[in-house]
Amino acid sequence: MIKMSKFNALQPIMKDEETIVRKRLKKESNIDVSNIGDIWTPPPLRCHEELLVIANGPSFLEIIDQCLNYRNNVDVYSMNSATLAEWFFVFCPDYHMICDHCDFNTSLPNGLIHKDTVERGWSMFDKVDWSLQCSVPYEYVSATKNLVDNQFIKITGCSLFELPENHPEPMKALSNGYYIIGTANSVVRSLCMALVAGYKTIWLAGADATLINSFYTDEFCRIYRQFSHSYESPQVFPDYLNLKERMRMNFNFISQLEFVKKLAEQNDVQIVNLSMKSLLDTFPKGEIGKKPLPWKPSV
Repeated sequence: MIKMSKFNALQPIMKDEETIVRKRLKKESNIDVSNIGDIWTPPPLRCHEELLVIANGPSFLEIIDQCLNYRNNVDVYSMNSATLAEWFFVFCPDYHMICDHCDFNTSLPNGLIHKDTVERGWSMFDKVDWSLQCSVPYEYVSATKNLVDNQFIKITGCSLFELPENHPEPMKALSNGYYIIGTANSVVRSLCMALVAGYKTIWLAGADATLINSFYTDEFCRIYRQFSHSYESPQVFPDYLNLKERMRMNFNFISQLEFVKKLAEQNDVQIVNLSMKSLLDTFPKGEIGKKPLPWKPSV
């Protein structure tokens, strides 16, 4: 069960959701709620029935050729600092999601760690010369538009209100932009937007889930994590969470993926994990463009 955010905990499901969201924004944020329609999340543009979601795990580099050969059959989603990868400018993604607060505020604990990566990632948007829809949390839309001055990039907003599992019409709520699934990982949000866009087959690449087993505790009981991405060599940094909170976040991540799978099955959408080394057991694994392997998870 996904834990509802503090906003949904106060008023979980109301009839006039847009009015409630406006009230929340007015209370919690300094943005101009009168223009919320200008930044609210529109359905991502879709040109194909199939989608390739490229997460930033290094396993993607092992299947990059197969995915590139299949590029003409799919739309492509990317996320966060993927702009630092050479493959970003080869695959030319159609939709890019940035949803981590540290990407906009490097004074945050995790932002300080990744300050150099974040700044270099933003600078690469200047090189985009194809049509790209970029989604960021709605409170950062104005700042992002000022930061990214590129005629090829359209900046849109993404809700941060977490969708409760007991919502009577979850897909409608997602499509209206009032909610999103999950807070723990960009993969979850990208899959969520893919469901909203209406794809029938979603190929998931680079979702290694190394965040689940990439940390250790030193002799002073400080937590350290190894960050492994397709765009840089592995790096080890101190974690800003203690072990309990890190494990809680991992649990939330898996729970959110299970919620995504539930909605996908209800809408006849197939999600296939292309990373054979991935720790995730939520989706069947397979090769892009082929029938997935049997899904026989441990029970």
